[in-house]
Amino acid sequence: MPDRKRLEALFAEITQTVEREKRDYAGDALLAALWVETGEKREAIVRALCGVSQSGGGVVAVRICRKFGAGEASIPLPPPPARERRRLIGAIAVEVGQSTLHTLAAYAKDPAEAESAEALIEVQCLYDLFRLMELLRLPETLASAFQFLLSGYLRPLTWYPVVQHAACRAIAALPLSEQGVVYGALGISQRMSQALLPVLDYVNNLEAVPDIARLIGGILSSHEDPIIWEEVAWKVIKALERMGDRRALPMLRRVASGQRGGMNLLQNFVLREIHGERPISESLRQEARRVILAIERGGSVDRQTLLRPSSIDNAELLRPSMERDGEQKERGELLRPGAKDEDEG
Repeated sequence: MPDRKRLEALFAEITQTVEREKRDYAGDALLAALWVETGEKREAIVRALCGVSQSGGGVVAVRICRKFGAGEASIPLPPPPARERRRLIGAIAVEVGQSTLHTLAAYAKDPAEAESAEALIEVQCLYDLFRLMELLRLPETLASAFQFLLSGYLRPLTWYPVVQHAACRAIAALPLSEQGVVYGALGISQRMSQALLPVLDYVNNLEAVPDIARLIGGILSSHEDPIIWEEVAWKVIKALERMGDRRALPMLRRVASGQRGGMNLLQNFVLREIHGERPISESLRQEARRVILAIERGGSVDRQTLLRPSSIDNAELLRPSMERDGEQKERGELLRPGAKDEDEG
């Protein structure tokens, strides 16, 4: 067991450090100690893994340690490699999470019960579990996070946004290959969009930019429900602005030019005249123009800037310029699958 000072240092790495490598190191060190310690010492380690201070609530630690202890006869000794440690603890976290969600579903049938002290214990447990899943970055995270985010009966409750924050962070921390499931689900229905769009607020991996840009292209080209594609498009554009990657520029120029069907003018004519597709709203087009300028200038652009007279027309947004070296390469990047995150051990 790490001594108190060492435990506090590892806890700080997990809760305060941005660098993923340092957080992974701290997490793996604590996971290895689980195989050595028992009782309160083991619970202290689990609290640290979940980002819970040693003076904080320990329900999640008690439940995970109980499951860990019950299966100890089948758990390999000495401690297995880091990847296997993550998998074993991740499986326990998912199992505890499913049980907690089931309990919360029962509380949610009565609004008064859903806000009771007993229910809030379950809420805290679920929040801590998502923090642990964020650290572990396992594909199994998706099942629990999706189940929570798609639970419409929980959304009206006052504590929902807090747990939503943790669930979205857990999804955004996954390798890029796993995040693709989220991008594929966006836009399927208004319910799916409302549930999963908040995940985009937490994606920081720049390698996801081509996938996110392709998402808006697919939605604009194919989806008939304007409520869905406008909602998705606004959220995606805000995410692309926050990430500030130039690989998003070709797709943003497409939106700014008002083309839903793609770069092919005949496609746009068919969508608009034959199928009666609603054009991209002027407010969305203006937002795309603002974000284009922000990315090109490497900073934020006030909306008022876009109201000033400009010598550049919409056609310029689709045309390569001398100042945009490599833009043709960026356009090609959107046609290739995004690079996958390196699988962590």
